[in-house]
Amino acid sequence: DRMRAQKKSVNDLLRLRLKHLRDNKRLSKGDQERLDLHISNIRDLELLLCDPTAGDLRAVAEQFQNEGKQRASSREESYPMRRRGAELAGRIAALAISCGVTRSVMVNTDVETADTARYDDEWPSEWSGLIDMHEAVSHANLSIPRFAKAHQCADRSHFRMFRSILDKLEEYKIGSGTLVDAGVSLLASDIGQGCHTISDVPYIYVGSAGGRLKTGVYLDLFKGTPQEAEQMSNDRSEEQRSNIEKRRKYFDAPIRLLNTIGAAVGCKNAAGGPLDDFNADNNGNIRGRLDMLVNG
Repeated sequence: DRMRAQKKSVNDLLRLRLKHLRDNKRLSKGDQERLDLHISNIRDLELLLCDPTAGDLRAVAEQFQNEGKQRASSREESYPMRRRGAELAGRIAALAISCGVTRSVMVNTDVETADTARYDDEWPSEWSGLIDMHEAVSHANLSIPRFAKAHQCADRSHFRMFRSILDKLEEYKIGSGTLVDAGVSLLASDIGQGCHTISDVPYIYVGSAGGRLKTGVYLDLFKGTPQEAEQMSNDRSEEQRSNIEKRRKYFDAPIRLLNTIGAAVGCKNAAGGPLDDFNADNNGNIRGRLDMLVNG
């Protein structure tokens, strides 16, 4: 508030230090670009937080939060509400990353009342008459065309939310690309269709981590059958849960994908090398990366 009253920016207070840093010959071209992006986006952030004419992000976020609390108390959820949340999260995430405040952000578009979520505004005919989302959609028999169509509509709606976040990242230029190109944005779901199956759950990443990862590639790495996966999902016995070799069929590829992405963005393993042991102590010692996704 004091800065706003003086009509000054954080950049104004740090002008001499920023100049000294920019003149440092040890800064690479990439470092210079990152610094310029940081300075310009600090100013953008200040405007969004303090200037009503620029969108006043703080006020928008508070209004959305209050509305969310009201809907949660009545256990009502709607796709427009989720969509607004994803767009708002995308704005905040893009600002935080572009300013260098953080390098990693997770956005969860699901809520406790997911079974009551509706998509009437986008898919009115497909959603007409569907009342009990839990039984009619979440746990539906997908051989019934109408239920399968409802699933497809929900998936497409979530893809659009993901796209809205990517669009915000795309607005920030760094070097010859954007924040989308500089990093990796991963879309994933914790379960598949039906009764919490873990089969055929796609992991989709956008961005090459500065050219380190291949894009435009489709890999089918699932080693089990949907029937086996559903049986495992339904089996709650300790013997089944502890059978590492059986579970490795379902968890090996996703964990190696996370190792691959982590290594591409600079994460290290316990020995200080490129990441290849993400959560290895708790997943049956699954290690390694998907080399077919690595450039060079």
